[in-house]
Amino acid sequence: MRPVADTSFLLALVDGNDPHHAQAQRLLDKHDLPAVGRECLAELLQITQFKTRKSQGASAGLGATRAVLAAVLGEMGCAIEPDLDVDAVRQVFGKHRKLSWVDAAIIVQARGRDLLTFDKEQEAIHAMDA
Repeated sequence: MRPVADTSFLLALVDGNDPHHAQAQRLLDKHDLPAVGRECLAELLQITQFKTRKSQGASAGLGATRAVLAAVLGEMGCAIEPDLDVDAVRQVFGKHRKLSWVDAAIIVQARGRDLLTFDKEQEAIHAMDA
C-alpha cells in the first residue's frame, strides 16, 4: 500500500536547497510512490507560490506552482487520495490542538500506512493513532 506524503516531505523533495532534500530522496527510493491528499497538495502549492512570489515576483510564483504540480502528479507519480472522512479529521484536529487541519487530515489518510514526514510532532501522533 502506498505511503502517505506530508507537506514537509514533498517540500523537501521538490526543493534541492531544503535541508531534508537528500533524506526525502532516499525515502522516496525506499518506498512505493506516495499518495497525496488534496489538502496536502493545496498546502504544498500555496507554500510554493508564497515563497517564490516573495523572493522572485508574482509570475515566478505561478510558474513555480505549475512546475511543482507537474512534478508531484507527473514525474513523481503521486496518487491523489480520494475524499476523506471529515468527522475523523475533526476528531483528530480536536484532540491534538497543535495540529493544523491539513496535518490532521494527513494523519487520518495515513491510518494503517507509512507516513512520510519531517514533522516530528505529526509523526508521533500518527504512531499513536495507527
